[in-house]
Amino acid sequence: MFDNDHTDAEYARRELAYEMGEQSAEERAFERFCEPATSLLVDVGATTPEQGIDGDQETDGFSLDFAYDWFRDRGTPNDYVADVLFQRGKLGFRDGDAA
Repeated sequence: MFDNDHTDAEYARRELAYEMGEQSAEERAFERFCEPATSLLVDVGATTPEQGIDGDQETDGFSLDFAYDWFRDRGTPNDYVADVLFQRGKLGFRDGDAA
């Protein structure tokens, strides 16, 4: 047996889980980050429930990638939304202007 047998088994397990549609712990944690962030952005009128935070960073001031950066850096949903509102202000949006 080779030393990488355990690594290969773990890779195969993760690949099967992915193919079966299972989410990783990180994906579930990111969804838990996005839920309150989306609600806050909807509450201030920056987005709609249908669009959520899946916008275009350069035109809307928010995006999933930008949210993930905040999540990865251990930011809070509140801090993320505050930064989104700041970015949207730089783009000329006023509070309540949906993307």
